[in-house]
Amino acid sequence: MHLDRLITILEIVAVAGRPVSTTEIQKATGLPKPTCYRLIQTLQDQGLVEAPSGGGRVVIGERLIRIALLGKSDVDVRKAAGPLLKSAASHFRETVFLARFRNSQVEIIHAETPEDPARAFVHPGLGVRPMHACSCSKAIAAFAELEFQDKIISGSGNPPENQWCSKVEFSRQDI
Repeated sequence: MHLDRLITILEIVAVAGRPVSTTEIQKATGLPKPTCYRLIQTLQDQGLVEAPSGGGRVVIGERLIRIALLGKSDVDVRKAAGPLLKSAASHFRETVFLARFRNSQVEIIHAETPEDPARAFVHPGLGVRPMHACSCSKAIAAFAELEFQDKIISGSGNPPENQWCSKVEFSRQDI
């Protein structure tokens, strides 16, 4: 029943498409106001909803968005991001690539190159990269939660030893 209530609140916030107040959620669910406040606080504590303006209104949180996107296939993600990547490659006249974190590694799943045939560019190739070995890994780590950054820095959850350079040391400053 507790999980059902949490999911109902998430659905209300997601469908609204705008910041939603606790009062609006309470009216939509019919839950007692203290229960509603407690459930919203639980969702905020877990990063599933967040209050962007610091007020009492909430939107879907980054963690829930990340969870939802992790469930999408590479084909779906490439299809959604492709036009934006192509536009960025043309605008900046540089190669742009799309990477995903998966199984303690970063995998480059798509790359777009500039359209100008006279422009030289580097294509990073597609495939898996260890966390210490490429710029997209560091970008993913930089925007990750502190617990995940600590996991990267400590080396816990690393892929097999042969995929890591034993002389590389991480620090929070590197990320």
